[in-house]
Amino acid sequence: MYHFVLQILIMISLGVLVYLAARKIPQISDTVAEDTTGQSKGVWYRIELLLGRLPLDRFDLAVSQFLEKNVRKMKLVLARFDNYLTHHLEQFKKVKQRTHRKQQKKFALFEPAETVEGEPDLLKAIAERDEAQTRSTEVPEAIKKEESDLAK
Repeated sequence: MYHFVLQILIMISLGVLVYLAARKIPQISDTVAEDTTGQSKGVWYRIELLLGRLPLDRFDLAVSQFLEKNVRKMKLVLARFDNYLTHHLEQFKKVKQRTHRKQQKKFALFEPAETVEGEPDLLKAIAERDEAQTRSTEVPEAIKKEESDLAK
């Protein structure tokens, strides 16, 4: 309860400060009295006059156009980079799938044939196994080329 009372007192005092400041604002003049003594205004006054003459609206427009063009170009560069990375990830996936298929074929060689009832079926299974073996040991040139491209 003690903290609550303190918080209320602080808020009331802030409200009184805002009220007093709001009553005094209309009495403060917006114009600064001109120096009529004839003395020089100083360096800061001259700098302020110089900065007041600058066309800030044109500068703001030029900066916003420059930023808009460059942000669009950056967006295009990032999109191209994203496409490049996506393409390479797909290539990695294809190579991984090929090696996975090769491993599956190797494991299939050691499994017994599904239907081995007679010698003709057994000879057929042996022929298929030999054919799969020759296919798994031969690497087509296209695969070699892709793997060398990925290695680069």
